[in-house]
Amino acid sequence: MNIHKTLAGTIVLALGLVSVSAAPRPALLVGIADSCDPNQNSVGDCYARALERCGHIPLVIPKTVDTNALSRLLSRLDAIVITGGRADIDPARYGEKPHPKAHPPDLFRDGFDFTVLRYAAAHRIPVLGICRGEQVMNVCFGGSMYQHIPDFFNGQDGKPVVKHTRYPYLGAATNPPTHTVAIVPGTKLARLLGTNTLAIASHHHQAVKRLAPGFRASAYAPDGVVEAIEGIDLPMIGVQFHPETVVAERPAKGFELNRLEQLFRRLGDFAAQAPCDFAAHRATGTDGAKIAARFKVDRHDLMQGFRRTVFNMEDCKAWVVEPDVPAADGRWVWCMEWPTAFQDRVAVKALLKAGYRWVTFNPASKEVYAGNQNDEMIAKRRAFQKFLVEDLGFAPKCGLIGMSWGGFYSVRYAAAHPDCIAHIYLDAPLLDFSTLKGWKGRGGPGIRATYGIKDPDYVGATDPRQPVNCAAPIAKAGIPILLLYGGKDDVVPCTANAELFAKRFKELGGKIIVEKRATYGHHPHGLAVGEQQCFVDFFNGK
Repeated sequence: MNIHKTLAGTIVLALGLVSVSAAPRPALLVGIADSCDPNQNSVGDCYARALERCGHIPLVIPKTVDTNALSRLLSRLDAIVITGGRADIDPARYGEKPHPKAHPPDLFRDGFDFTVLRYAAAHRIPVLGICRGEQVMNVCFGGSMYQHIPDFFNGQDGKPVVKHTRYPYLGAATNPPTHTVAIVPGTKLARLLGTNTLAIASHHHQAVKRLAPGFRASAYAPDGVVEAIEGIDLPMIGVQFHPETVVAERPAKGFELNRLEQLFRRLGDFAAQAPCDFAAHRATGTDGAKIAARFKVDRHDLMQGFRRTVFNMEDCKAWVVEPDVPAADGRWVWCMEWPTAFQDRVAVKALLKAGYRWVTFNPASKEVYAGNQNDEMIAKRRAFQKFLVEDLGFAPKCGLIGMSWGGFYSVRYAAAHPDCIAHIYLDAPLLDFSTLKGWKGRGGPGIRATYGIKDPDYVGATDPRQPVNCAAPIAKAGIPILLLYGGKDDVVPCTANAELFAKRFKELGGKIIVEKRATYGHHPHGLAVGEQQCFVDFFNGK
């Protein structure tokens, strides 16, 4: 819990609890992302005072790793402010090494701010990013940073050299403006402020380099440094300068206070000020925007803190989860079944951090066992992959993840389309459903109907449709397999599934890594957190 004294009274803040005294409720409840001080939940006082002066209720969004609690809190907000701070964003998030003069990153704060921003994007909550908040907004959605301004903006191109720092940087009441910025006409920022030039207070040594897809620059310093960005479709504005110090401290001269106040007063108008230029957004936008151009999107939300788009295609439910910085080669992994299971054990987050997209595609019907592995479904899966490759720019070949029944689907699909697969990770795979414990019960009638099985004593060991008999085309294509299974699996017998398939695959010259965990049963799938680098290495071809 954080207790913050304000001009309006005392606001007691906690996850899901807000009580306010001594003032009527203003128009907006505005969450201010925690500065992630290791010892307390807090933000700079000027952010809260600026919001209060502009008629809003400020509320600290406390740092937490409980994403469910955080989501409950964020869902109650009318708008969000992502604040400044000394820590630079970890350059690994945009594929670079640290500059010698870079400030040490705050890895927890990076992740926390990214989670808040992704939630806001998925639920279209207006966001104002200030200084570091603008930078993290850009990097979160795929942009990059100049890590030290003097190395890149030093007058060599004939433009003036601009000082982007001020000391003390919070002293807006006693210090003149740092410099002016030129606001791009026709942008949301220009419409909000009603001007094309503005004097600002600025303090930063990094600046936006590559703009995030779906964003545009809306203000520049005289030396060409980007001083503001905004979402083309998203209700987000990021400013590199510090309007909160000016609005909170009320300087006597040098600043246009009434204009800077609009950034806070009109937070709720960010969406209205952003007419959706969907064609432009789609041209350079996220996977989610491109998907929405073709299919009905059920929702945009977060998975493991990364942006997910859930949509319908071919009467099936599909997901695409986007990494912060997608790999240049478009690499991706496809979880064939149980995509929400054992995510903490199958390196979901590690793969996303490595630039992989994470996708799934399954029948919308609950009767998955009857229809998920038949020939019609294989054709639908191929159409799904073709869409990802041709419309979204994914790599032509993917990595498959097949846990239990997912192994059945993975091997059947790979055998039918070996030219579309780069790697396969199988975990306690079911490769002959006639060996599955109790298969004649749950799903059995539907499976029999799908495969035209009438023999009550059917055995799949010689049926070419059973994946245990589909090793040849995969081995011939040179597709490597990582196989994990439990020696005490009493659900999917390893001798008739994992071990039989591995034996045949090796005899055909296939490359396979086999890891038998002698004391394990069918569950858990995956590996402990400290052992998961092998998954990333495997999909990377190491």
